[in-house]
Amino acid sequence: MDTYDYERLRARAMGEKGDQKDHYLILAFDELRRQGIVHFIDYAAFYSNDTQQQYLCQNQALLESLPEEVHQQAALMGIEEWTGYARGTY
Repeated sequence: MDTYDYERLRARAMGEKGDQKDHYLILAFDELRRQGIVHFIDYAAFYSNDTQQQYLCQNQALLESLPEEVHQQAALMGIEEWTGYARGTY
């Protein structure tokens, strides 16, 4: 996970506009990082701004070109995974 994205989410979760989902995401990311499953990386150290923008545009175009059913399947899979994580072993 990109360190900038994590810090931005963390700031939002800690701020007045943070909602419960933000808090759960921060808890999840912190737990996954503690377990060594998720590692944070500063992509800016590896890619120039131009390259980052190129990749962002490519990814955006790819997402926009996908059929709606693919988005729905991804959302359902995400919900199932989140539910499994939220129930957890604790």
